[in-house]
Amino acid sequence: MSGGCGRSAAAAKLGRWCALGLCFAAISSFEALAGETWVSAGAGGSADTLYSYGGVTIAPAGTLAEEGWRARGWAKALRINDGVESVSSASMATEITEIHGVGAEAEVGWQFVGPEWRFAVYGGGAWRNEADRGDRLGVTLAAEGSYELNPRWRAIADVKYTVGFDELWAQLRPEFKFDDGLYVGLLSSASKGRGFSILRGGASVGGFSYAVPWMGDVYVSVEAGMEYNMTTKITGPFGALHVGFAY
Repeated sequence: MSGGCGRSAAAAKLGRWCALGLCFAAISSFEALAGETWVSAGAGGSADTLYSYGGVTIAPAGTLAEEGWRARGWAKALRINDGVESVSSASMATEITEIHGVGAEAEVGWQFVGPEWRFAVYGGGAWRNEADRGDRLGVTLAAEGSYELNPRWRAIADVKYTVGFDELWAQLRPEFKFDDGLYVGLLSSASKGRGFSILRGGASVGGFSYAVPWMGDVYVSVEAGMEYNMTTKITGPFGALHVGFAY
């Protein structure tokens, strides 16, 4: 019986990853129409959180800087420390447990563009598989934008809420751009969901580019700072690395 259960679980997991692959194949089919596509990946974390992601954003017609439709998809993996207060006869303590999960999101949206600004809204679906909860589905609502204060300074903001998971993430990042394309910025973010309520503050550096065969210019950015997890009451450093290229 245990062998059969193991095979069933393995088959279910294989089926989920096959479905994920088909989802991204469908999104990538827009490539034939796309004027420009942005592919990105990254990883980061702290003592309390670890995450990695890969994604694609597609402009079905025109470029990513122009006004118009957008389609994007993400695959993600994460580990989060969840703090649960437990009461014993002697004292109250916080027990730390790990939450592991993988997931995917597919969204469509529209980007508005002005002389010094851009603003995009998205909606879509999300899938998440967590070790102790199994598969869950949700609905994503997101917005992002940037405003060019002058040729040197710009501000970038992002916010996303996932219905069904009750997760909220928001970020604000002012940046200064140098003549060679390098930029430095300050970042602040807040996120809340199952097992975490996290505040972050730090700095980012980006604009590095490297020519890679078959991919063209690959852009790299890094960020680092301090994180406070209000759930586990732990404060510590965090860091992340992001790469991306357009074609």
